[in-house]
Amino acid sequence: MDMMSKYYNLSSSQFINYLGFNKYIKGTQGLTKRNTMLNSDITQEPIQVSDFVIPFGIYGSEHEIHALKSYANYRKFKGKDFNFILDNQKSFEIHNWTQIDNGFISLSSTPDFICDDFTTIGECKAGGMGKGYNLDQIIEKYVSQIYGQQMVLKMLRYPIQKTHFVNWAESFVQIYEILPNPEYEKYLIEHLESYAEHLISEKEFTEKIKKFDVDSKLFNLIQEVEK
Repeated sequence: MDMMSKYYNLSSSQFINYLGFNKYIKGTQGLTKRNTMLNSDITQEPIQVSDFVIPFGIYGSEHEIHALKSYANYRKFKGKDFNFILDNQKSFEIHNWTQIDNGFISLSSTPDFICDDFTTIGECKAGGMGKGYNLDQIIEKYVSQIYGQQMVLKMLRYPIQKTHFVNWAESFVQIYEILPNPEYEKYLIEHLESYAEHLISEKEFTEKIKKFDVDSKLFNLIQEVEK
């Protein structure tokens, strides 16, 4: 690779930012929020997060293990039944996903676990400071990560068929089964390619993008337990 070439990695956990729909980033959805993330990637300066949000992230990280244990209990799984879990989590990367005149872009994803002979991706969340999420919040916050993970691993030829999303709260646990959504994947690819072009050229976006409305019926609740 030429020494003047640029190289960036786009992670599925940040896909919502590349699309410009993270409500915690200031600005207009689909435009100025997107440019904020673009400028952060270009300058390598992190986006400033409000003090209000920080405790939620800390709480979620500390209690994610409880969501994982709830799933293991539901499936009657032992550690050997999981792949790439906890300290052995793996970042799956599509190197040189797209090449532009003076740069390269890769895509990556790090699921919380994979199981069922590499057909099921697991994503665990402990949100709302123990209150959990409702379905609308799950879709708003994590749809691009969920379908982005599926897309990245399928591109790497893993036989992914579904995601099991664990929504853990102090008073309940829910598990949703989410099947692939080819139309959303096309939407992701289109706008990630656009983001890559703007990232390499270092030119801001001038037009907002339309949000993809995901049908909540695609999120199938397969378990709900009150504590």
